[in-house]
Amino acid sequence: MYNHTGTQFFEIKKSRPLTGLMDLAKEMTKEALPIKCLEAVILGIYLTNNMPTLERFPISFKSYFSGNYFRHIVLGVNFGGRYGALGISRREDLMYKAPTFRTLSELIFDYEEAYRRCWHTLKKVKLGQYVSHDPHSVEQIEWKHSILDLEKLGHEDFRKELERHSRDMRLKVR
Repeated sequence: MYNHTGTQFFEIKKSRPLTGLMDLAKEMTKEALPIKCLEAVILGIYLTNNMPTLERFPISFKSYFSGNYFRHIVLGVNFGGRYGALGISRREDLMYKAPTFRTLSELIFDYEEAYRRCWHTLKKVKLGQYVSHDPHSVEQIEWKHSILDLEKLGHEDFRKELERHSRDMRLKVR
């Protein structure tokens, strides 16, 4: 359930090792309190750890609307060569995306269109690397391996950078 209370129930420190974040995710499942997008990403990693054929990576968005900037994050997934995402949001089209997208750029452009429908302008996208499936790993999640500024890049260069990032992730897995 999405947390509309204004109170953050779980403190997520992105610099914590994966094992500490997985302990926090275990606590989230026990408490069953409302969560926001960052907690949903941690929970998504935890709940998919035993799915080695599902690669997971963070995708962060920065958008602009009515004089304010907004941040959002989902857990990108790659399953069988198709991209999708797990997440939570107040808006249905800014969370879960079934793994049906042939490329990472198709997935991200779908999010960009969803932002446009709610009058937001997507400014930046940050892409992390694949997250380990070892719940006891002391590695930190790489949250922002690629930082893509849509205004500076333009549409075609943005697409090229997304494809470069997805190629880099695939090469790292092998």
